[in-house]
Amino acid sequence: MKWIYPNDWESFLEDENEAVAWLYENGCITLENEGKVIDIMTVGGPNKIKLY
Repeated sequence: MKWIYPNDWESFLEDENEAVAWLYENGCITLENEGKVIDIMTVGGPNKIKLY
């Protein structure tokens, strides 16, 4: 499991956009903000991305 925080997210998305989109669409990534699942493109603030 790997946690990616907002300060890393922009560069990660630029490098891995297609891979991340595939993982998200296939249910392999859960985005959480205070326990609530959020959309992949709304990352910011305290949000974190959980990769399985």
